[in-house]
Amino acid sequence: MGKRRTYKNTARQSHLAVGVLVFVILAVGSILLKDQVFVLRRIQVDGNVNYTPFEVAQMSGLTLGSSIFGIDTEQTARNFESIGNLEALEVRVEMPNTVVLRVHERIPCALISFMGISLTVDEDCVVLSQQGADSAGNGLPVITGLLPTFYMMGKQIMTQTTGQVTAVSQVLTALKQWERFGEVREISMGDLNNITFQISSGLSVLLGDEDNLAAKLSWASAAIPQLEAEGKTAGRLDVSTGVLADYTPTLGELQQAALGGTETAVPPS
Repeated sequence: MGKRRTYKNTARQSHLAVGVLVFVILAVGSILLKDQVFVLRRIQVDGNVNYTPFEVAQMSGLTLGSSIFGIDTEQTARNFESIGNLEALEVRVEMPNTVVLRVHERIPCALISFMGISLTVDEDCVVLSQQGADSAGNGLPVITGLLPTFYMMGKQIMTQTTGQVTAVSQVLTALKQWERFGEVREISMGDLNNITFQISSGLSVLLGDEDNLAAKLSWASAAIPQLEAEGKTAGRLDVSTGVLADYTPTLGELQQAALGGTETAVPPS
């Protein structure tokens, strides 16, 4: 009986040892998998235009070789907010070792003055950068008539007038697609019912409100070449109705041509 009990104890101890060994092997394997397999080896960047994938990866704050389980996708997306002209649309972890960054590069569209600073904004009025008020602005149009109250890099600017930022965004979006946007030098947004922009020749174009901008700009596209051919580039072109284009010459043009009143430009084809 004594020998049988000794055999049973030995078997029990053997099973226990095997169990401990298996546990150790699994634990070591888990650690090796975590340290060698589930680590960040690759950062895939989609949507970049001017920035290289390496630059975007650096801005993300991600570190190659770190644990894939420790990546905070929300924090990674927030890391782009201070960049201004780069937005993270998606941060996605793909097991076992990849993070996908889908980004959107905001394109500078205009300048806004605020407390002696010139703010560069995109078509959504998101602040991309700031510079001195006397900077050239790379040929971007200057938006006047705004009363900004607050701005933060990577966020939409705030103004005193309700609906003003929305109107600016709609105008910039339409003008950005206009074939002569590169000639726009100033956009006056002080009166949302009499929005006006000026092109490099000196001609002012009255849009009126922010409605039906595509039709209004179509009339402008048809009328401006005709006016330029006639040497009329300093007056005001009114396309605010969206159904015709009326040109009002300057006093100098009236005196030179001995004409008066208002001229109506040809409709767009």
